[in-house]
Amino acid sequence: MIVRKEEVLVFVEVKLRSSTSFGDPLEAVTPRKQATLRRLAHQYLSEREPDFDTVRFDVVGILAARDRPRVRHVVAEGLFYGIQIRRVGRQELEVCPSGFD
Repeated sequence: MIVRKEEVLVFVEVKLRSSTSFGDPLEAVTPRKQATLRRLAHQYLSEREPDFDTVRFDVVGILAARDRPRVRHVVAEGLFYGIQIRRVGRQELEVCPSGFD
């Protein structure tokens, strides 16, 4: 899912599990999955050229347990190696550690 919050473009990965038998939903976003999401985000940005200042990656984990569903939203801090992308020029993108100076 791709959403915008003010001048931030947010790529959101949503994981749903009915139980924790195979782990917490957030655990399903492995380093391999993170790399795939970064690659897809870069492709989207290159093809669509959306107007934004910063790109962020979030994960939403939903545990749909019978008694009570649990939803956890995690902002990119600590995920995706803390990578954010920002536009430098019309055609240039800059990959930066989380938290710009």
